[in-house]
Amino acid sequence: MFSNKKLLTNKVSAAVLLALASTAVNAAESDDELMEEVVATASRLQGSAAAVIEERKSQAFVADLLGSEQISRTGDSDAASALKRVTGLTLVGGKFIYVRGLGERYSSTTLNGANVPSPDPTRKVVPLDMFPSGIIENLSVQKSYSPDMAGEFGGGAIDIRTKSIPSEFVFKLNFGLGYNSENSDDGLSYDGGSSFLGEDKSRALPETVRRNVEQYGVINESILASTLGDADKAAQIVDETVLAFDNSNHIQPESLDPDFGFGFAVGNRFDIGEDTVFGFLLASEYDNSWSNSKERKVRFDTADVGINAIEDKKILSTEHEVELSNILNLGLELGKDHKFETTTIFLRNTRDKVDLEQGDDFDYDANADVYGILYEQRELITNQIRGMHNFPSLMNLGVDWQFSKSKATRNAPDEREIVYLPLQGEMALATDSVTPSLTRFFSELEDKAETFQWNATLPIYLDSAEIELKAGADFSKKWRTSNGLFFQYLSKFTPAETGESNYLAGNIDEVYTDEVLTSDSTKFQQLLRVDDYIAARMLDAYYGQFDIFFNDKYRLSGGVRYEDWRQAVVPIGFEDNKKKALQPTAISEEEFLPALSFTYIMSDEQQVRLGYGKTLVRPDLKELSPVRYLDPLTDNPVFGNPDLKVTEIQNFDIRWEYYTPTSDNLSVAVFYKDLTAPIENVQLPGADESNVSFINAQSGEIYGTEIEWMKSLDFMGDGFDRFFFSGNITLSDSEIVIPDQYSYFSLANQALLPITKDDNAYVTNPTRKMTGHSEYVVNLQLGFDSYDGEHTASLVYNRFAERIMSAGIDRMPDLIESPFDSLDAVYTYYPTFETKLTFKVKNLMGDSQEFTRNGEVAEAVETGRSISMSFSWEL
Repeated sequence: MFSNKKLLTNKVSAAVLLALASTAVNAAESDDELMEEVVATASRLQGSAAAVIEERKSQAFVADLLGSEQISRTGDSDAASALKRVTGLTLVGGKFIYVRGLGERYSSTTLNGANVPSPDPTRKVVPLDMFPSGIIENLSVQKSYSPDMAGEFGGGAIDIRTKSIPSEFVFKLNFGLGYNSENSDDGLSYDGGSSFLGEDKSRALPETVRRNVEQYGVINESILASTLGDADKAAQIVDETVLAFDNSNHIQPESLDPDFGFGFAVGNRFDIGEDTVFGFLLASEYDNSWSNSKERKVRFDTADVGINAIEDKKILSTEHEVELSNILNLGLELGKDHKFETTTIFLRNTRDKVDLEQGDDFDYDANADVYGILYEQRELITNQIRGMHNFPSLMNLGVDWQFSKSKATRNAPDEREIVYLPLQGEMALATDSVTPSLTRFFSELEDKAETFQWNATLPIYLDSAEIELKAGADFSKKWRTSNGLFFQYLSKFTPAETGESNYLAGNIDEVYTDEVLTSDSTKFQQLLRVDDYIAARMLDAYYGQFDIFFNDKYRLSGGVRYEDWRQAVVPIGFEDNKKKALQPTAISEEEFLPALSFTYIMSDEQQVRLGYGKTLVRPDLKELSPVRYLDPLTDNPVFGNPDLKVTEIQNFDIRWEYYTPTSDNLSVAVFYKDLTAPIENVQLPGADESNVSFINAQSGEIYGTEIEWMKSLDFMGDGFDRFFFSGNITLSDSEIVIPDQYSYFSLANQALLPITKDDNAYVTNPTRKMTGHSEYVVNLQLGFDSYDGEHTASLVYNRFAERIMSAGIDRMPDLIESPFDSLDAVYTYYPTFETKLTFKVKNLMGDSQEFTRNGEVAEAVETGRSISMSFSWEL
């Protein structure tokens, strides 16, 4: 293919330049009179960006790329924070990327081109904070659709490309320290026995509890007495179950330690025979961090006189996070025409969170103290094997293939909520027969995926044209299981019936003795509430694509993709006190998805692209399941909707690009997307506005322009040639129209219930901007590279416009996320050729995250400023 030829030419040119530089250095060492010094005039960023820019230029479809050196310049620690620097991308919750104002459901994420499962129970895309920057070679964001990509394409497709086999021996060590300004205050800790690697097996569901649940069903004394016909046996089972738990609290104040981390990488390649090369790369990183945050949450209610605040809480939250990443790459080259590679990746992220909510609580009708304890462990294991083959005797036919097998898990054992209420002048455990003093939740999720892909490429060279014909297939399977168990501790009496001697005052560690837990004053029970479901999806896809380059000026690319997609979700409910599979929700479709791109190359420095593509966004597994689950990003309850339909999108793009030999560049893009039946999240009927579900809107559209640049400041005079200014701005608008009637699934009724525009539960704003859309996104960077190459510095700024996070109902205003001004500073010093010292300061402006309803603060989070230092040594 001509694009591959261009890349090969660039690689050869780079090799020639390196050889010439090496020769010059050797000559300087042997003859100081001829040459005393060789000085590189290009900045580090410009030099590293050259290869990335060349690949971007050679793409047939509109795409943006971010190289490892660019990620290093901005000091971003993971893929999520790095991607927010790309034009038109915004970061939500530190984990998920919105592309061109469309939510994370409208973007897909692949790892080295293969789909990966997600450990997030509420989203189909893998949280991007799980991928540390140390294993990333570059990030690709394709914004216009091509047939060799999966048809689930909305705002864009993100491909995380990991580091591959090195060209020579490499050995690297690094370590770092960090501190957050909010950590100067004492935090909260839960002594759950977490290990150095973040694992905490002490909170696992006790075997006795698991056995009793499997044998007897719901652990509830009255239900068991009825089903067993033996009240004494029922009481014995309940007592045995409650005593099997660790019923202590362990929450205590604690000063937070500094953050720290370390890592290493080693790799090499060896000639093991004639025309046979073997190589490997092994890398590992460990990061241990603590953070305090101060939050405020306000809950509103609608009334005839307007919007009233019915709850106002202050929250102190402490998180301890441990991240571990390992990557092993193996490669085998058989001559010039056959290459095999394997990639094994293990990622683990554990989060220990303790928070204290204080203030008016609407649910408890009191000034309550509510403690929350959460331990969450997410893991992703991926094994990939791929081959690349060229057959010169078959007209240089190229064939590549890949098989990927992945498993993602999320385990959140013993998530607790402890409620203290004012009683007779003291804060006591909730002591009425309705309010639970302690709630515990055990949840497990496992997501597996298998993908097999192959592509065949045939280049054809004519006098005035180069043609590439491409065909391929993609077969993928995905399975998911989600399980949850809920337990609560209630009192068998109300405060009005108690005397001063027997209400549960004091710390839970002192109050919940074995005697109290098995006495007549305490009621322990498993809740008749299930978040369980089993789901699977299968996709068979085939595509054909052409790429024609003629007269050195025009490029026409396009093709069509056929997809056969099937998906089924089986929710789990109760029957006769035992779990039972309920009515499954199944959906399937076949679709042809065309795409076309035209590029006009005006000169070596300028080109214009036009693109069109038809794509889809399908409901995810959990979104079709009529169960309740918690969103770990917001802690809000989410309810599935089996009535969801597939969204169809018509995508249009045009982009002008200008590049200079010094890597200065400028691009201007215009895009438009027309959506049929887009999926939106809306508030559900009821008193709690945090309960949300999904519906299909009637229609939606989004359009805008993107401007991106990088410019040396040499025009400003002597010395300014070491400075550069880069950035991007996205300006866009969107509109979504909600139909006059839509349905939601009611757990209470176990049925779909309609909502019309005449109902109080109907959305407040049926015509509005799309959820998650920002009217503008700004990324700016001012960089400096010293003449001697020993110092680099960057100021990096990011800001997005306000965006709707969830739509209100019954005159309740939409929940709006306010703009956040992020200003970071990064300085790097290179004492020697092998060493690097980096200082980073994040959130210099000390901005806070804020959400509002009708201009009133609904939630605010203070995260503080953070400072870190890292040192690396590389051979």
